[in-house]
Amino acid sequence: MISVSLLAQGSPSSTRPEIVVTEGLQANGALSWNVSMALTAILIVLAIGWLMRQRELLGTPTTVLLSLLRIVVIVVAVWMVVQPSWTRTETISRRAEVVVLADGSGSMDTIDPPQTALSDDWQLAISEPDHALAKVQRVQLDLQMATRTPVADNGLIDRAIAQLTEIRDSDQGLVDTCLVALRSASDASQQWTETEDRAERMALMASRADAIDSALVELDTLRAALNSQRLGRGSDSRQSRKEYVARLLARFEEQLDQLPGNPVSLRRAVFSDHVQPIESNTWTKELAIGEQSSGSIKNTSSERTDVSAALSFVRSIDPAAHLAAVLMLSEGQHNSASRQTPVEAAAGLAGTPVFTVAIGDQARRRDIAIHRVNAPAIVYQDDRPVIEAVISSYECEGDEVEVVLFDGEQKLQTKTIRFPAKISDVAVEFRLQNASLGRKQYRLEVEAVDEETSLQNNQAMISIQTIKSKLYVLIADRQPRWEYRYLEQLFRRDNRVELDKLLLMPTLKTTLSSSTNEPSNLLPTTIDGWSKFDVVILGDLPPEVMTPEACEAMGKWINAGGNLIVVAGEYSMPIAYRSRPWFELLPITNQPTAVSAHQRPTPAPEGYTHPSIRLNDSFEENRDLWQRWMSGPVPGFVSPFHTAKPTASVLASLSSIENAETDAMDRKNDDSRPAWLCVHRVSSGKVAYLSSPVSYRLRIRAGDTYHHRFWGQLVRWMTSADLSSGDGMVDIKSDRSIYDEGQRSGIRVRLSDASGIPVRRGDVRIELSAAGDHDDEFQPRTLKLVENETAAGVYELTLDRLPAGVYQATAIGPTIETLRKTSVTGTSMPGSKDTASNDSTNERSTTTFTVQSAGDVEHLMTEADPLLLSQIAEASGGLRIFPAALEEVLHVISLAPDVTTTQRVTPLWNRWSNLWVILGCLTTDWWIRRRKGLV
Repeated sequence: MISVSLLAQGSPSSTRPEIVVTEGLQANGALSWNVSMALTAILIVLAIGWLMRQRELLGTPTTVLLSLLRIVVIVVAVWMVVQPSWTRTETISRRAEVVVLADGSGSMDTIDPPQTALSDDWQLAISEPDHALAKVQRVQLDLQMATRTPVADNGLIDRAIAQLTEIRDSDQGLVDTCLVALRSASDASQQWTETEDRAERMALMASRADAIDSALVELDTLRAALNSQRLGRGSDSRQSRKEYVARLLARFEEQLDQLPGNPVSLRRAVFSDHVQPIESNTWTKELAIGEQSSGSIKNTSSERTDVSAALSFVRSIDPAAHLAAVLMLSEGQHNSASRQTPVEAAAGLAGTPVFTVAIGDQARRRDIAIHRVNAPAIVYQDDRPVIEAVISSYECEGDEVEVVLFDGEQKLQTKTIRFPAKISDVAVEFRLQNASLGRKQYRLEVEAVDEETSLQNNQAMISIQTIKSKLYVLIADRQPRWEYRYLEQLFRRDNRVELDKLLLMPTLKTTLSSSTNEPSNLLPTTIDGWSKFDVVILGDLPPEVMTPEACEAMGKWINAGGNLIVVAGEYSMPIAYRSRPWFELLPITNQPTAVSAHQRPTPAPEGYTHPSIRLNDSFEENRDLWQRWMSGPVPGFVSPFHTAKPTASVLASLSSIENAETDAMDRKNDDSRPAWLCVHRVSSGKVAYLSSPVSYRLRIRAGDTYHHRFWGQLVRWMTSADLSSGDGMVDIKSDRSIYDEGQRSGIRVRLSDASGIPVRRGDVRIELSAAGDHDDEFQPRTLKLVENETAAGVYELTLDRLPAGVYQATAIGPTIETLRKTSVTGTSMPGSKDTASNDSTNERSTTTFTVQSAGDVEHLMTEADPLLLSQIAEASGGLRIFPAALEEVLHVISLAPDVTTTQRVTPLWNRWSNLWVILGCLTTDWWIRRRKGLV
């Protein structure tokens, strides 16, 4: 027999299973190896003895040959009777594993007031783990688990008796009463094993359960008495919840190391709104105790608590692992969005019990927070925008505070509000004066009250873009398509829009003052003529109208800051201009691509957060509105020219109805899909392209509401200062102008040389800094961007959960410096009047964005939720336990290894070759004997 011991590869040594492999021959027939060998020897002797009697007739050589043949027949025949097999036995032994989940969310930095029930329990577990009260709490866990064990299992009851005996001096009367009940339960267990009578066994089971329940009642009384004796003896040192957890887990691991035979291994993880597995047992470091959030992009103080994610992490562990228990130490304040509730996640752990330990004060503390701020992102110059805010308070009944709106350091308006109840939401609004063109940042602050829990949620940042109050728009088309008709009515009714229009068929209609009846003179042919307009919307215009002179002037106007929207048409736009220089202004390639009739417009990932595509502030409602629009009949004409250039932003693509949602959300980049709406920058201007004139379908079952909103937002975005900033070669933008605190911020940089060719494989970085004095702790830092492999010249970075404030990101790096220097020396013409201005070496491409406070839930809702932790434990088959009982879990769960044995048996006797050997030998024997005349 061969025995080999192995360790499985690919996992930490503490969790690797031990594998023992044993191989060897095994007799499965009626005869053992010894009997078969003896029988073989006897048969061989008899066969040879009989042949020796005929040796004179056969001759010596023939006798030897026949002896060999008969020996082979006997050996093979006995081999088949023995039925030998090659047996391979593999025994896999997996040690028990315990998963420890420690809450590392922002609320765990809270320092709870002393003299509360939970804080006293934690002080006991940390400072006096051998106190009589701590032992009583462990005994309670023993007895609670004893009610779930078989009647014959008396181990936990005996352990409880031993621990209670050690503390008889604390309160001899109550302890003796508990001991009497426990001994009664122990006797009932012993009698249960000795009797076979079913009725008697049922009575003994009931007696045992009653005795344990009686002991638990007495233990509650004893625990209350010991608690009262400890009042005022707690430590005066105030520590955060994380510090308590780190110290308790350090003691737990010490107790674990003292177990004989090292029967259990640990899997450790820290969770907040995500789960981070860890290998180290230095909990102080892993829980980031004492670290400042300013040292990292990740602001742990604002992270939320996702209890469901922590429990789902346990489900993701290798199914073959032998999980004995899960230990969760948390305040239980689940405040993060998740697909499952924590109780549902716990119920899905397939028999792995979760033991929860609650930490924190159950009473909510006094606090004020800016719960919500609503303000328009873009307003007209003559508007007086309104900033609306909801101020939430707790335990501030009757308090009056000032709410102040700042423009930089200048105090604009102050309002006093009063909180009428213990829990209040008070609305306040500020009406701003007319502002100058451009983007302005405002800061909203609420006065703090005495003993307020958190001041981090007392301010919010607001960003508002002001654009021209009167927009001059030109809309031109070949014939009155539905798109033209509704747009003409929309802009004609808007008193903020001065509309000019051009319609060729059925009869020429135009309001352009310089137009004549000659097609070549219908559109402006000078940059001054185009400069009258803020936005131009071109439909299916033929080349006779868009002459080379008009196109050249239009291109100069766009480069100077003009904004063009092109709506594809069936006859001319853009196929008639495919070979003209004007086509290069469009954000699409000149290669046609077929489109399925079942494809509909749907927002691309970038479009879901883009202001022009956002029909509703709610992400889910916005998605549903677009899907509702796509559910109608198949749209009409779709231009074959719809593939976006690598440098264009695809805001809406064309996707099949069935895959609209998955395509929109799962695919990282939309350049490989047909684009319905795409945009890009051309020098200082913008060009947008719609590959199908079907936006009017937004009116279906909704009237003007969404069609008006879509075009109004698109035009305002075209005329507003773009989030993107740069010089045409280096463009930087954030994917949104305003983020809620906790959202990830996306930064994108596009690089192209002087001829517009994307620059790939560059070293691109950003310098991120606070744009104001709102966050003195935030230190500037330099971060490297990652190239998007599917979009040429595009480099991206995601910033993880910045704290509230205004931020500035500047594109830097060796590639950018080289690009600008090369551009200056390679493209500036000597003697040109713009030579000096073209030197952009010292210019920096910068974008600014705001992270606004969304109500600091972690610091506002800091109270513990023991009820949720109890429900989690109950759903999984575990218990909510006292901190001092954490180490006792190792004695109430089974730590026996999980042993799995697999055996593979390969028969060696049932083969046709064995029969052929026997038949061959017997046939040869018969033939020889016949030749010798013996047959």
